[in-house]
Amino acid sequence: MPDSVVKYRLQVFLQSVSGVLTHDFLFILLLSTGWRLSGKRKFRHQKTVRRGG
Repeated sequence: MPDSVVKYRLQVFLQSVSGVLTHDFLFILLLSTGWRLSGKRKFRHQKTVRRGG
């Protein structure tokens, strides 16, 4: 294979990997911020459910 094809495939691969990484990072950020905001409510809800059950 010519070098240009290898470089092109490497670029595409790196772009897809970086895209997935950034997507996961943003998803984790959203999850963590949402968990911080609604963490107290969730814990209270879990406690009430456990007591009732």
